[in-house]
Amino acid sequence: MKFQSNIHVLSFLRTFVNAASIVVFGVGLLVMLGWIMDISSLRSILPGLPAIRFNTALSLLLVGSSLWFLQNEDASPAQNGIGKGLAGLALLISLLTLSEYLFGWNLGIDELFLRDLHSSPELFPGRMSPIAVLCSALSSTSLLLIGSRISQYFSVSVFVLAIIAIMDFLFDFRALFRNPQNTYSAVQTAWSFLILALAILAARPARGMMRILSSDLPGSKAMRLLLPGIVILTVVMGWLVERAESLGYLDTGKESILLVILLIFVYSPLIYFIARNINQAEEGMVYANRLYATLSQVNQAIARLKSQQELFESICKIAVDFGKFRLAWIGLFDPDSGHLTPVAVHSFAGLKLPFEDINAREMPFKEGLMGVALTSGQAQFSDDLMVDHRMLHWREIALQDDYHSAAVIPIRQSGQIVGLLNLYAADAGFFRVRQEQNLLEQIGLDISFALDAMESERVRKQAEERFASAFHSSPMPITITRVRDGKIVDVNDMWCEVFGYTREQALGRTSVELGVTDEKTRQQVMATLKARGLIRNIEARITTCSGEERDMLYSMELLEINGESHSLATLIDITERKQAEEQVRRQLKHLTALRLIDIAISSSFDLHVILEVVLQQVLAQLEVDASCVLLFNPQLHTIEYAASRGFRGEGCARNLSSFLSEGRF
Repeated sequence: MKFQSNIHVLSFLRTFVNAASIVVFGVGLLVMLGWIMDISSLRSILPGLPAIRFNTALSLLLVGSSLWFLQNEDASPAQNGIGKGLAGLALLISLLTLSEYLFGWNLGIDELFLRDLHSSPELFPGRMSPIAVLCSALSSTSLLLIGSRISQYFSVSVFVLAIIAIMDFLFDFRALFRNPQNTYSAVQTAWSFLILALAILAARPARGMMRILSSDLPGSKAMRLLLPGIVILTVVMGWLVERAESLGYLDTGKESILLVILLIFVYSPLIYFIARNINQAEEGMVYANRLYATLSQVNQAIARLKSQQELFESICKIAVDFGKFRLAWIGLFDPDSGHLTPVAVHSFAGLKLPFEDINAREMPFKEGLMGVALTSGQAQFSDDLMVDHRMLHWREIALQDDYHSAAVIPIRQSGQIVGLLNLYAADAGFFRVRQEQNLLEQIGLDISFALDAMESERVRKQAEERFASAFHSSPMPITITRVRDGKIVDVNDMWCEVFGYTREQALGRTSVELGVTDEKTRQQVMATLKARGLIRNIEARITTCSGEERDMLYSMELLEINGESHSLATLIDITERKQAEEQVRRQLKHLTALRLIDIAISSSFDLHVILEVVLQQVLAQLEVDASCVLLFNPQLHTIEYAASRGFRGEGCARNLSSFLSEGRF
């Protein structure tokens, strides 16, 4: 089972660890100052109690400081090094002192720092007591291994030793040692090590046994209540009985019976309250499971259904069947009139919605859950309809139909509240726990998301339909091509008419494969498109299915279809326009040539100049390489050379004239 720690418990444990490290460090520091300054009240911390030895105080100071540096798991390497170094010093002092007890040595560490003039020689002046030595050794080792299972075992051992020492002080039963010289142990030391042991355990709340204690599960909650209660109450009652016996109020032979009776009377209410808490937790888990099942089914309905009305009806049915609600209904809100119109209702055993006309802006609904939910925009909950003043108008209906708690969750579309999900349960306090409220709010968010998705899908389909209509009815050829491989995925009717291919012939093939263009040109166009994102009004020459070449003015832009990049190409056939432009250009050129010839004739009487202009324009208009003018002599019946242009020399033209005159041509 997965243990999830309670955030409040973790916060308390962190605070406790901080405080414990300061307390233990402070005790050690005060006692050391008491020894240095010879102040008896500081040596014992509390009046009337024996003094704490200097070495014991030093060990407390070291382990308290060590805990401060090691309390965080994400402590820096420097902090870890300092903390473990301090724990290592405490362990060294403890082991040396322990060796003195075991082997009867005197290593000189007992009074290394200060001479103990206040202790009897029989009690080893300056030496830590055996319990203090064991607690210090185990605590320092636990700090060195903090976070491990062994560390927790050592901390529990320190806790047990400290409890026994405290019991020994309270009841004087000498459970550990029988020899007088070994019984010297200050109870303040035991309390300090007790706090230290608990703090070391609390420093790693997600490890080992502490993971169970800090969990948010019902068993862990019961353990947190029961364990401290049993320990504290047992000790207190035992001390009271012991105290009453010492004062003569109780018969020495009857103290055990009285203790048993006290335990029964004290533990019975404790067990009752813990059992009640467990039942409440189990009840909360049952409620949560019902809501989780409801949330799961709602999400499945959202994924499955595409109609808003079908979704609303399915959600109400799911709330009753899986959430075990008595009544579930959804109303759509009209912001102009304030009316809430029920559009889906489902109930247990055929219960009816008691209100036909609901206006959230009028009483009594205005101040009820529905009105407050619409005004605040937040989900509203009522744990008990019988006492909730907001639900006075529901009391008679609640008694009749067995409604005891209610919830109203806003439903949004495009950020605006468009309706309310209303749930009524037979269990009082069903919505008391924040976890249940969060689940219902999540259901509201999921429904709102579904409505937004449906609206987006509707808008998308409309856009697709408009695009498809414009695409196929466009008087211009249009293609959609996949950028990744250049394959055509769609063409319109005009494209098929212009290019001479059927739609089936074009789909799945590239423009290069169809012979419309060449690979080099296609690569250049795609590179420009990817760099700029669009191409506008570029002239190009394409080849149709029949081999005819036509001039096109095309534009392209990128678009995304199903998450993949495509190009949309629009073509305008400008072949006829180009031909007309060429015809006009030629006519204009001819007219310009005639005008120049006319100007030459009218402005000069030199036949040679006029013929030069004529030949120049003839070469330009007819686009020939050479031309000459030969004049017919009617008297001699010969053709005579007059002018030429483009020949390599004038002799070529004259020879041509001679050939013509001699009739060789």
